[in-house]
Amino acid sequence: MKPSNLTLRWCLFGSLAIGQSLNGQLMISGNEAKIELTSGGPVVVPNAPADTLTILDFSTFPPKATTIDRVANTVIGPPSNIDLTPDGAIALIADSLKIDPADPTKTVPNNTLHVLDLKVSPPRIIGQVTTGLQPSGLSITPNGRLALVANRAGGTVSVLKIDGKNVTHLREMKVCEPAGSASDVAISPDGKRALVSIQKAGILVELKIDGETVALAGRKYSVYGQPYRVVITPDGQLGITSGMG
Repeated sequence: MKPSNLTLRWCLFGSLAIGQSLNGQLMISGNEAKIELTSGGPVVVPNAPADTLTILDFSTFPPKATTIDRVANTVIGPPSNIDLTPDGAIALIADSLKIDPADPTKTVPNNTLHVLDLKVSPPRIIGQVTTGLQPSGLSITPNGRLALVANRAGGTVSVLKIDGKNVTHLREMKVCEPAGSASDVAISPDGKRALVSIQKAGILVELKIDGETVALAGRKYSVYGQPYRVVITPDGQLGITSGMG
């Protein structure tokens, strides 16, 4: 089957990413422990256990579940903060918020992205990459060589180079003012364009991609409400967004 990258949002437990690897379908869930939402709003849990990842391998039935301990991530902010490379070798997990060192009852923006090696047994984190403030929605190009990360508190998109299992930060590009809240990014199937949802401004910003060069395409699209999540259809004909307000 042709590899694909489909990333979804699991509101109660974290982020749910589904990717078709060469060996079978993998599902990765980011499980946050430090914040709970049952009270109607985000509340920091005192003395909470560490966040985890759960990997479900659907190449067998019942699917095999593997838990990776102590991988910080969050349910707050990122609509699609996990993605897999097309070959299923690594996954990227954006870690957008952390407990405020000055006030443990609050959170502050983080700037870390984890690299998860899926080819070793058991899978493990093999590195971190520094991004812009509050890395949230992310997307990997179809050739698996580039990743774009929308940074909600930074108003930027981080451009990351992927070389096998090595991920490096190439540059930050400004797409809006920080108050605009760059929430998600989707890359077209041909790998030549991307859409960034600017939630508070009610727009999608188009980017053009040429190899490792990513630039503003000079086009913005006004959309209804506050666009939070954005995807591009497999045929590249439609951009679809959803939000609130």
